Amino acid sequence: ISMKHLGEAKIMAEYANDTKQTFMSTLCHELRNPTQMLISNIEFILEDHEKGKDSLSNQQKEYINNMNDSANLMIAIVNDVLGN
Repeated sequence: ISMKHLGEAKIMAEYANDTKQTFMSTLCHELRNPTQMLISNIEFILEDHEKGKDSLSNQQKEYINNMNDSANLMIAIVNDVLGN
């Protein structure tokens, strides 16, 4: 293998790595941001309920708690797979 081929292979590997990093960064952003927004809105609903500003049935509160648990699990999975 010539030095020219090694140089070309290095450039191609660096390009592939940069492309992968860009993809992972974009994917991370696209998954985390909507999920964080969901968690924030769920927390607002629960806070209003706890302050007596909003009344929720037990079933509604259970649904909201399930959504909160699922959204937090999604963030944990994204963090595990894509890194913090």
